[in-house]
Amino acid sequence: QLNPQYVIILGGANDLGWGFPVEEIFLNLQRMYEMALENKVKPIACTVPSIIGWDEGIPQRMRLNQSIKQYCCEKGILVADLFSKTCDPKTKRLRSEHSSDGLHLNTLGYRKIAESIYEEVVKDLLLTN
Repeated sequence: QLNPQYVIILGGANDLGWGFPVEEIFLNLQRMYEMALENKVKPIACTVPSIIGWDEGIPQRMRLNQSIKQYCCEKGILVADLFSKTCDPKTKRLRSEHSSDGLHLNTLGYRKIAESIYEEVVKDLLLTN
């Protein structure tokens, strides 16, 4: 019997790529956060990392990520900002060292995400529990 205390929720990247509206994607994420809470599991929300090679897609990611951060702040949900940790601060593109194809993370990219989730969320949880 699994009784998790936390669940990491990262979603929306593929939906953005397929052109689904940001509002619809965010509603789906909201439902996931709420479902976790209803089951007494604390969600750890993650922002969607950036991309390389399709600059037109970056503003939608930024809008979705802003919605995630704002909602989580209002609801007291833990959030890890993976976008900021993996993108170039000037161009907002995914840093090339984090991906081999501009879309999918490579080993270094996943390591950066793991470090970010640990530093932004898990470390504090370990210190307070």
